[in-house]
Amino acid sequence: MDAEWQLIGERGRKYLTEAERRAFSAAAMEGPLPDRVLAHLLVHSGARLSEALSVRKGDLDASVGSVLVRTLKKRKDHFRLIPTPICVWQAGRRMVGEDAPDEQRLWTFCRTTGWRKMKRIFARAGIEGVHACPKGLRHGFAVSALNAGVPLPLLRRWLGHSSIRTTSIYTEVMGEEERAFAERMWW
Repeated sequence: MDAEWQLIGERGRKYLTEAERRAFSAAAMEGPLPDRVLAHLLVHSGARLSEALSVRKGDLDASVGSVLVRTLKKRKDHFRLIPTPICVWQAGRRMVGEDAPDEQRLWTFCRTTGWRKMKRIFARAGIEGVHACPKGLRHGFAVSALNAGVPLPLLRRWLGHSSIRTTSIYTEVMGEEERAFAERMWW
C-alpha cells in the first residue's frame, strides 16, 4: 500500500493513542468555547478539519444525536451522519445561539486558522510529532472506534471512505493499540 496510506511512517505513527486523545480533549477545555467545540467535534467524529469547519447549526441533529458532515473531498455534495456525544452538538448549538438560523456556520474562520488553533491545543497537551495534527485526530478516532468493536463497514461510512480497503489501514497499529486488539480475543 502507498506510504501516504499507512498509519506508521518513517517519522513514527500518524495517529493519536487513546491517552493522547484524552490529553488533547482536556487541553481543549482550557480554551475559548469555539475552539473547544471544534476540538471535540474532531476527536469524536473523525471528520476532516475542512468538513468540521463547514458544519452549520442545522447539521447538529439533536433528534438522533449526530452531526451531518459534508464530504468536501469528493467535489460533489455527499453527506454522512456521524453519531457524536450529546455535549458536542449541544455546545455547538449554544455557541451560535438558539435564535441563529439553521444555515449559520459554527465557525467563520478558514482552515489555516483552524489548523493553528488545534496546534495550540496540541502544544498545551504536550503532544508532539507527526501525529499532532487534525489528521492525527481523525486517525486516532478510527483506531479507537475499531478498538471499541465498531465494525469496519460502519467506520467506513462514518469516515466517508468509498472503499473498505482504505478503512482497513486502521488495523495496522502497533504497541498498546495492537495489544488492545489482541486482548479482545482472549478469555
